[in-house]
Amino acid sequence: MQMTNKKQQIKQLARKYFVEQKAKEVFLYSIFAAAFVFIPYWVGLLVEKWFGYISKFFDDFF
Repeated sequence: MQMTNKKQQIKQLARKYFVEQKAKEVFLYSIFAAAFVFIPYWVGLLVEKWFGYISKFFDDFF
């Protein structure tokens, strides 16, 4: 009886650890996905803004 109880405890701990690991992985993957979606968008906005400034500078001085 004691042995099966111990096995059940080990199974519960393993299941809990596995679920926590999966939750951490999903959280990290969602952060990476958001970064890969939004960082190019922000870089594009910055580049567009700076090209606007650069073209305005050249229009004014040349």
